[in-house]
Amino acid sequence: MSTRSGNPYDVHAGKRADTEEPIPETLRSSTSFVTVETLSDIHGGLAQSGIFFFIALGVWAIWLRIRARPLDSSWYGAAVIGELLIAANFLLGWVLYGQGLSANLSRGFVHILYATVAVITLPAAYLYLSRLRDENVKTVLFAIVCFFLMEVIIRARVVVLA
Repeated sequence: MSTRSGNPYDVHAGKRADTEEPIPETLRSSTSFVTVETLSDIHGGLAQSGIFFFIALGVWAIWLRIRARPLDSSWYGAAVIGELLIAANFLLGWVLYGQGLSANLSRGFVHILYATVAVITLPAAYLYLSRLRDENVKTVLFAIVCFFLMEVIIRARVVVLA
């Protein structure tokens, strides 16, 4: 059982929500401006934002395909923003991992694997798909990549909450 935000810690009670174990003192630092609980909430929020962002990006690519238009610089700019969102969440995840929060992940390796796949997918797709001449195929394939990224982020969250 986890809290409403997906954070395994109940900040107000000072206990883990799923096991009723007390939060280690090193993780409950009230003297720092940003606590581990706050970073964990931000990490979950960035993941949720990434899900919605890649849904919108995939729908946008499909819309461009329906209108028989190629992907334009606005779409590619949004894709760069999406990649920055994933990269920021990836780095924040490593900060949390370094703070000892990895002990709370039931399958931490799988979560890290999903995060790595999410970071690598869009640049790899761009490197491969930029060689294609047919803009219609490229648009459809980028839409599929966006929906794949959405699912990877969902699966990474499910691993944490399971």
